[in-house]
Amino acid sequence: MPPIASYSYRVLFNFSPYRSGDEYWKSEGKDWSKRTNSFEKPNSDLTKATEAIIAGASTPDAKLRKIYAAVMALENSDYTREHEAREDKANGLGKLNDADDVLKHKRGDSTQLAELFVSMARAAGFPADLMLVPDRSKNLFIAAWLTFSQFDDAIAIVNVDGKDQFFDPGSRYCPYGQLAWEHTFLKGLRQKGDEAIFADTPGSNYLANKTDRVANLNMDSNGGISGTIDLTFMGAPALHWRQDALRGDEESVKHSLRTHLEDMIPKSLEIKDVALSNLDEYEQPLKVTYTVAGTMGTRAGKRLLMPADLFLANDRATFPHEKRKLAVYFLYPQSTQDALRLNFPTGFSIEATPSDSKFNLPKEAVYDMTVTAAPTNFITRRVMAFNDIFVLATDYTPLRNFYSQFEANDQQSVVLKLSPQTTATAKSAPAN
Repeated sequence: MPPIASYSYRVLFNFSPYRSGDEYWKSEGKDWSKRTNSFEKPNSDLTKATEAIIAGASTPDAKLRKIYAAVMALENSDYTREHEAREDKANGLGKLNDADDVLKHKRGDSTQLAELFVSMARAAGFPADLMLVPDRSKNLFIAAWLTFSQFDDAIAIVNVDGKDQFFDPGSRYCPYGQLAWEHTFLKGLRQKGDEAIFADTPGSNYLANKTDRVANLNMDSNGGISGTIDLTFMGAPALHWRQDALRGDEESVKHSLRTHLEDMIPKSLEIKDVALSNLDEYEQPLKVTYTVAGTMGTRAGKRLLMPADLFLANDRATFPHEKRKLAVYFLYPQSTQDALRLNFPTGFSIEATPSDSKFNLPKEAVYDMTVTAAPTNFITRRVMAFNDIFVLATDYTPLRNFYSQFEANDQQSVVLKLSPQTTATAKSAPAN
């Protein structure tokens, strides 16, 4: 459902000397922008540091990438801890009075790092602004409610060759040129010189937030399964797991990722090991490799019923209710691509596979699943893409029908037939 803070009945009181909302936002926004510009104004030390960082960069994009990487390398205290004044004093550091102090401290909170990025972009010759935004996992901005408390975070806007580009240096590990999903599809308050104006943040599409799930499994003559499973996260899913690791450590995120896969695959398939790649490389996809062993499928006489897509073995209906009063709220557009290869030994053959299936929700979603059979294996390929975040209650029925169609299709099986000799010599049968 949508954020309850923005979709529930309530009364909001404004105690203000201003006679209208426009007057409030114009006056208070101007004061905020002036204070922010004062903090962001690059001094000589910050300008020199910026020039050293962008040295050798020949294009505007290359310069910005170097600045962004330098800011992202600093400690974000919102993900670590606050530092007491006595610690800074012991290290010869004073209060954070401007963006240059953030750079010298080599740390700051999310807003301060966004301000530093704007300041360094300005020092490099780019027109740049700060923008205040809510966290839409909690609430949406309401202009009629006259308070800055609606804003949770700050993002940066840099004009490159006449075009605004949006950045999120305050969201640790957010890739260059992208926004955390909580800051997309939003209205907020943006600097414009010493003034402030309402502005919208861009969204992302399903290609930017992608999860690939690939299983390469082998079955022995007794029905035992072994192999590897690779999950690759890009965009918002990758950012989620990377920030999860910041709040714990690599071992804690491995445990969470183990649980994440266990919730998907058959309970009879045990995860033996979990390995991570690119956990700190925010510009690269996050890859997780699992080693698994156990059994899979259901024995039915001389047949084995294997899940066509093992990643959906424990799925339940997303929309079980026929009617709905509230809109459906998806966190972000996304796509999931599955691939399963199961190799089986002599003595097994494929008796039946699901038919190729395609479903779509016009302009919003598409689903495609195919199962290809061969003498010694079968390969399942599945794609599900959803390119929206908000579906009104009046459009619930077609959404539910679409989900019901493909979720029923996801639960189909591949039927393997056992030869009489294999049946007689099998030591154990796969079971759920």
